[in-house]
Amino acid sequence: MSLTSLIRDWVIDPLGLLFLLSLFLLVCLARRRFSLWLLVGAVMWLSAMAFVSAPRVVNPMLLHYEDQFTEQPACLKPLPIVVLGGGVDSRATSTEQLQYLDPPTFVRLNAGRVLAQRYPNVPVLLAGGALRTVSESAVMAHYLREMGVAPARLYEENESRSTHENAINIRQLIDGREFAEEIILVTSALHMKRAKAVFEKQGLEVCAVAVDRHGIRNVPGYALWPQTSALLKFDLLLHEIIATIAYKVSGRL
Repeated sequence: MSLTSLIRDWVIDPLGLLFLLSLFLLVCLARRRFSLWLLVGAVMWLSAMAFVSAPRVVNPMLLHYEDQFTEQPACLKPLPIVVLGGGVDSRATSTEQLQYLDPPTFVRLNAGRVLAQRYPNVPVLLAGGALRTVSESAVMAHYLREMGVAPARLYEENESRSTHENAINIRQLIDGREFAEEIILVTSALHMKRAKAVFEKQGLEVCAVAVDRHGIRNVPGYALWPQTSALLKFDLLLHEIIATIAYKVSGRL
């Protein structure tokens, strides 16, 4: 890696610049009035920044969650395909506004489309509740229709606001249509552990297809300088950890 690339990738970054400013201010403070408490505080602050935003720290934590599931598990066979929504911008006012699909939803839908083509006779169940005037699942269904999936195969679950409600409502839809109780579940790798457990608690047998991965392998050992991209990954991880704890405490897992 050239010096120019190193500066561009590791220093000219909002969080990297904040880290650099923190170092500069701490050095200035130490020169004016050094104390043990200042040293301890500085080490704690810089360590905390590195923990939540250093690529060398964050990526292994993500991979710990994501590597538990694969995109092509051995259990794959013709089963009802359940695709969980990963977000649609609330500015969407019609199902045709596909530009408002959040990246996780787009990735999950494309995985669902590939599976629908692989197993052309199984239903595709889409889970995602109301935004403002349309539901997440309605936008998802429109996208799959545009991609060539027959409308008669698509079933929308459009009332849920959480993974727990996804599972309950999908279970009701399966019971109402008398579909198989063994399903292919498509969601982000980071989300899969909690999602699979919630669906299994509803009595469904789950074949987990995990997509939308964020963890990077073989991150250089020197990648301890904070980066905004790593902080965003840590934000996803933190939300999933907190959600999992909340689900366990409330008995939804």
